[in-house]
Amino acid sequence: MFRQPTLCLNTAEHRNLRRFADLTVALCPSPRVLIVGRGSDELPELSGQLLNLDLSPGPEVHLCGDVVRLPFQSGTFDGVVAKAVLEHVVNPWGAVQELHRILRPGGYCYVEVPFLQPFHPAPGDHQRFTQSGLAHLMSGFHQMDLGLCVGPTAALLWTLQVYLSLLLSFNQTRLFNGWLLVFGYVLSPLKYLDRLAVRWRHADRIASGFYYLGQKL
Repeated sequence: MFRQPTLCLNTAEHRNLRRFADLTVALCPSPRVLIVGRGSDELPELSGQLLNLDLSPGPEVHLCGDVVRLPFQSGTFDGVVAKAVLEHVVNPWGAVQELHRILRPGGYCYVEVPFLQPFHPAPGDHQRFTQSGLAHLMSGFHQMDLGLCVGPTAALLWTLQVYLSLLLSFNQTRLFNGWLLVFGYVLSPLKYLDRLAVRWRHADRIASGFYYLGQKL
């Protein structure tokens, strides 16, 4: 699968993940944290307690499994992170129920989902979520925070990157993938506009993605 260069400047992401880590450590000094679908490089302070789960093997993957059928007993983890995962799941409601099940009471869940993003199969791509839709999806948790994590500039740039690549590819996949790389790098400097755009009122109407931080009560 071809992966386009990222056009996102996720300024909220590091702050949100740090808050998740601080809360989880306050709950348990040596917490057990499950990372679904991503590596551990974004949570270095928890690296000794992280378990990375993905559908397929990889250099940072400790265990292969399906988020809708997690191979863990109920209440196993103090924290769970699912970034850019739920859009790739046919049944995100079942996946969230599993995340809730494997958390201990008081445990924390951090999720990021796309709103306005082009199709990006890994291996499939099935869902998009508004901010209120994400809140409804996570309604089994106590909501601690909910908001925009990737701004409208990222949404615009990614869409423009794909549109221009389609326009100039003449229906040839090789040209399309090549132009994706070219426009990814050409447009990349504009991503810094999101440092301002994420603070605009009503920016959630055209945001690229949202985050949710919740607790299992």
